[in-house]
Amino acid sequence: MDSPPLPNPPIQSTNTPQSTAAPTPSAPSPQPPSSKSPLLFVVTVLLLAALGYLGYQNWQLQQQVKRFEAIIQVDNEPYDFSSPTPASDQTANWQTYTTESLGFSFKYPPEWTPEPTTLHSVSLNTGIPSWATMSNGNNQVYVFDAFIEEPINYENWSQQSTYLGEETIANNRFEKYIVADMYYSLNYIYKAANGKIIRFLLFPYDANQYPDTLKQDIHQILSTFKFTD
Repeated sequence: MDSPPLPNPPIQSTNTPQSTAAPTPSAPSPQPPSSKSPLLFVVTVLLLAALGYLGYQNWQLQQQVKRFEAIIQVDNEPYDFSSPTPASDQTANWQTYTTESLGFSFKYPPEWTPEPTTLHSVSLNTGIPSWATMSNGNNQVYVFDAFIEEPINYENWSQQSTYLGEETIANNRFEKYIVADMYYSLNYIYKAANGKIIRFLLFPYDANQYPDTLKQDIHQILSTFKFTD
Protein backbone atom coordinates (compact mmCIF):
# COMPACT_ATOMS: atom_id res chain seq x y z
CA MET A 1 0.00 0.00 0.00
CA ASP A 2 1.45 3.38 -1.02
CA SER A 3 2.19 5.97 1.70
CA PRO A 4 0.72 9.49 1.31
CA PRO A 5 3.07 12.21 -0.15
CA LEU A 6 4.92 14.30 2.30
CA PRO A 7 4.05 18.02 2.37
CA ASN A 8 6.51 20.41 0.70
CA PRO A 9 8.68 22.34 3.12
CA PRO A 10 8.01 26.11 3.31
CA ILE A 11 9.97 28.10 0.81
CA GLN A 12 12.41 30.53 2.45
CA SER A 13 12.52 34.00 0.83
CA THR A 14 15.95 35.10 -0.14
CA ASN A 15 14.99 38.82 -0.81
CA THR A 16 16.60 41.44 1.39
CA PRO A 17 13.98 43.06 3.55
CA GLN A 18 13.19 46.70 2.51
CA SER A 19 13.58 49.69 4.88
CA THR A 20 10.43 50.72 6.60
CA ALA A 21 11.59 54.37 7.42
CA ALA A 22 8.96 57.11 6.80
CA PRO A 23 9.59 59.38 3.79
CA THR A 24 10.84 63.00 4.39
CA PRO A 25 7.93 65.43 3.92
CA SER A 26 8.45 67.99 1.15
CA ALA A 27 8.31 71.84 1.87
CA PRO A 28 4.88 73.38 1.37
CA SER A 29 4.52 75.44 -1.79
CA PRO A 30 4.13 79.27 -1.25
CA GLN A 31 0.56 80.48 -1.17
CA PRO A 32 -0.44 83.53 -3.27
CA PRO A 33 -1.09 86.75 -1.20
CA SER A 34 -4.65 87.15 -0.09
CA SER A 35 -6.67 89.81 -1.94
CA LYS A 36 -8.55 90.63 1.27
CA SER A 37 -5.70 92.74 2.85
CA PRO A 38 -5.79 95.76 0.40
CA LEU A 39 -9.56 95.75 0.48
CA LEU A 40 -9.57 95.83 4.28
CA PHE A 41 -7.10 98.74 4.26
CA VAL A 42 -9.23 100.75 1.82
CA VAL A 43 -12.38 100.10 3.84
CA THR A 44 -10.61 101.21 7.04
CA VAL A 45 -9.38 104.45 5.45
CA LEU A 46 -12.83 105.24 4.06
CA LEU A 47 -14.41 104.55 7.44
CA LEU A 48 -11.97 106.86 9.23
CA ALA A 49 -12.54 109.58 6.63
CA ALA A 50 -16.31 109.24 7.03
CA LEU A 51 -16.03 109.49 10.80
CA GLY A 52 -13.83 112.59 10.50
CA TYR A 53 -16.26 114.25 8.10
CA LEU A 54 -19.22 113.48 10.34
CA GLY A 55 -17.33 114.89 13.33
CA TYR A 56 -16.55 118.11 11.43
CA GLN A 57 -20.17 118.48 10.32
CA ASN A 58 -21.30 117.99 13.90
CA TRP A 59 -18.88 120.68 15.11
CA GLN A 60 -20.12 123.12 12.46
CA LEU A 61 -23.71 122.41 13.45
CA GLN A 62 -22.92 123.13 17.09
CA GLN A 63 -21.28 126.44 16.15
CA GLN A 64 -24.31 127.46 14.08
CA VAL A 65 -26.63 126.58 16.95
CA LYS A 66 -24.57 128.74 19.32
CA ARG A 67 -24.65 131.68 16.92
CA PHE A 68 -28.38 131.27 16.41
CA GLU A 69 -28.98 131.15 20.17
CA ALA A 70 -26.93 134.33 20.61
CA ILE A 71 -29.00 136.11 17.96
CA ILE A 72 -32.39 135.14 19.32
CA GLN A 73 -31.47 135.64 22.95
CA VAL A 74 -33.68 138.35 24.40
CA ASP A 75 -34.03 140.08 27.71
CA ASN A 76 -36.60 138.94 30.19
CA GLU A 77 -37.88 142.51 30.31
CA PRO A 78 -40.50 143.44 27.69
CA TYR A 79 -39.28 145.59 24.82
CA ASP A 80 -40.35 149.21 24.87
CA PHE A 81 -41.84 150.03 21.47
CA SER A 82 -42.47 153.66 22.34
CA SER A 83 -40.66 156.43 20.47
CA PRO A 84 -37.02 156.81 21.53
CA THR A 85 -36.15 159.76 23.72
CA PRO A 86 -34.45 162.40 21.58
CA ALA A 87 -30.86 163.18 22.47
CA SER A 88 -30.45 166.28 24.59
CA ASP A 89 -29.27 169.41 22.81
CA GLN A 90 -25.81 170.11 24.15
CA THR A 91 -26.03 173.67 22.86
CA ALA A 92 -29.39 174.48 24.50
CA ASN A 93 -27.78 176.80 27.08
CA TRP A 94 -25.22 178.31 24.70
CA GLN A 95 -25.11 181.90 23.53
CA THR A 96 -25.94 182.84 19.93
CA TYR A 97 -23.63 185.13 18.01
CA THR A 98 -25.32 186.84 15.08
CA THR A 99 -23.53 189.22 12.76
CA GLU A 100 -25.64 191.10 10.25
CA SER A 101 -22.61 192.43 8.42
CA LEU A 102 -21.32 188.90 7.77
CA GLY A 103 -24.76 187.41 7.30
CA PHE A 104 -24.42 184.32 9.51
CA SER A 105 -24.84 183.15 13.07
CA PHE A 106 -23.66 180.35 15.34
CA LYS A 107 -23.83 179.27 18.95
CA TYR A 108 -20.90 179.26 21.35
CA PRO A 109 -20.28 178.15 24.97
CA PRO A 110 -21.40 180.72 27.57
CA GLU A 111 -17.90 180.70 29.12
CA TRP A 112 -16.38 182.12 25.95
CA THR A 113 -16.04 185.88 25.61
CA PRO A 114 -16.52 187.85 22.36
CA GLU A 115 -13.59 190.18 21.63
CA PRO A 116 -13.78 193.54 19.85
CA THR A 117 -13.31 192.98 16.13
CA THR A 118 -13.87 194.60 12.78
CA LEU A 119 -17.12 194.45 10.84
CA HIS A 120 -15.84 191.52 8.84
CA SER A 121 -14.67 189.19 11.60
CA VAL A 122 -15.70 187.58 14.89
CA SER A 123 -13.27 186.61 17.65
CA LEU A 124 -14.05 184.59 20.78
CA ASN A 125 -11.73 184.16 23.75
CA THR A 126 -12.25 180.62 25.06
CA GLY A 127 -10.49 181.30 28.37
CA ILE A 128 -8.81 177.87 28.02
CA PRO A 129 -5.01 178.03 28.45
CA SER A 130 -3.05 176.39 25.66
CA TRP A 131 0.41 174.82 25.60
CA ALA A 132 1.91 177.92 23.93
CA THR A 133 3.76 180.47 26.09
CA MET A 134 3.66 184.19 25.35
CA SER A 135 6.57 186.60 25.78
CA ASN A 136 5.26 187.64 29.22
CA GLY A 137 5.45 184.05 30.43
CA ASN A 138 1.71 183.44 30.43
CA ASN A 139 0.05 180.71 28.44
CA GLN A 140 -1.71 181.81 25.28
CA VAL A 141 -5.41 181.02 25.55
CA TYR A 142 -7.22 179.34 22.68
CA VAL A 143 -8.97 181.84 20.39
CA PHE A 144 -11.74 181.08 17.91
CA ASP A 145 -12.20 183.40 14.92
CA ALA A 146 -14.74 183.57 12.10
CA PHE A 147 -14.71 185.90 9.12
CA ILE A 148 -15.36 186.33 5.42
CA GLU A 149 -12.23 185.33 3.49
CA GLU A 150 -11.23 187.03 0.28
CA PRO A 151 -10.91 184.51 -2.57
CA ILE A 152 -7.42 185.73 -3.48
CA ASN A 153 -6.21 185.33 0.10
CA TYR A 154 -7.73 181.87 0.28
CA GLU A 155 -5.96 180.80 -2.91
CA ASN A 156 -2.61 182.09 -1.62
CA TRP A 157 -2.49 180.54 1.84
CA SER A 158 -4.34 177.30 0.97
CA GLN A 159 -1.62 176.36 -1.54
CA GLN A 160 1.05 176.73 1.15
CA SER A 161 -0.84 174.99 3.96
CA THR A 162 -1.48 171.40 5.02
CA TYR A 163 -4.76 170.13 3.61
CA LEU A 164 -6.55 167.68 5.95
CA GLY A 165 -9.43 166.78 3.67
CA GLU A 166 -13.13 167.50 4.02
CA GLU A 167 -15.53 167.04 6.90
CA THR A 168 -19.32 167.23 6.76
CA ILE A 169 -20.94 168.73 9.86
CA ALA A 170 -24.73 169.16 10.03
CA ASN A 171 -24.99 168.81 6.24
CA ASN A 172 -22.38 171.52 5.70
CA ARG A 173 -19.15 170.50 4.02
CA PHE A 174 -15.95 172.08 5.32
CA GLU A 175 -12.42 171.98 3.99
CA LYS A 176 -9.81 171.58 6.73
CA TYR A 177 -6.32 173.09 6.76
CA ILE A 178 -3.44 173.57 9.17
CA VAL A 179 -1.98 177.02 8.53
CA ALA A 180 1.41 178.18 9.79
CA ASP A 181 1.42 181.78 10.99
CA MET A 182 2.61 183.23 14.31
CA TYR A 183 0.98 180.07 15.70
CA TYR A 184 -0.28 177.06 13.86
CA SER A 185 -4.05 177.25 13.42
CA LEU A 186 -6.78 174.74 12.56
CA ASN A 187 -8.98 176.14 9.78
CA TYR A 188 -12.44 175.17 8.55
CA ILE A 189 -13.44 176.64 5.18
CA TYR A 190 -17.08 176.78 4.08
CA LYS A 191 -17.84 177.81 0.50
CA ALA A 192 -21.36 179.14 0.15
CA ALA A 193 -23.45 178.87 -2.99
CA ASN A 194 -23.39 182.69 -3.37
CA GLY A 195 -19.58 182.63 -3.61
CA LYS A 196 -18.85 183.64 -0.03
CA ILE A 197 -15.96 181.90 1.69
CA ILE A 198 -16.40 181.63 5.46
CA ARG A 199 -13.25 180.87 7.42
CA PHE A 200 -13.37 179.50 10.96
CA LEU A 201 -10.09 179.00 12.75
CA LEU A 202 -8.76 178.00 16.14
CA PHE A 203 -5.30 178.97 17.34
CA PRO A 204 -2.84 177.99 18.64
CA TYR A 205 -3.13 174.43 17.35
CA ASP A 206 -1.15 171.26 18.00
CA ALA A 207 -2.74 167.93 17.10
CA ASN A 208 -0.91 166.26 19.99
CA GLN A 209 -2.15 168.85 22.52
CA TYR A 210 -5.71 169.46 21.36
CA PRO A 211 -8.13 169.05 24.29
CA ASP A 212 -11.02 166.71 23.55
CA THR A 213 -13.54 169.05 25.17
CA LEU A 214 -12.39 171.93 22.96
CA LYS A 215 -12.56 169.69 19.90
CA GLN A 216 -16.18 168.83 20.77
CA ASP A 217 -17.01 172.52 21.31
CA ILE A 218 -15.66 173.46 17.87
CA HIS A 219 -17.68 170.68 16.29
CA GLN A 220 -20.85 171.86 18.07
CA ILE A 221 -20.24 175.47 17.00
CA LEU A 222 -19.92 174.48 13.36
CA SER A 223 -23.04 172.33 13.64
CA THR A 224 -25.06 175.45 14.60
CA PHE A 225 -23.61 177.64 11.86
CA LYS A 226 -26.16 179.05 9.44
CA PHE A 227 -26.67 182.03 7.14
CA THR A 228 -29.05 184.81 8.16
CA ASP A 229 -29.47 186.43 4.77
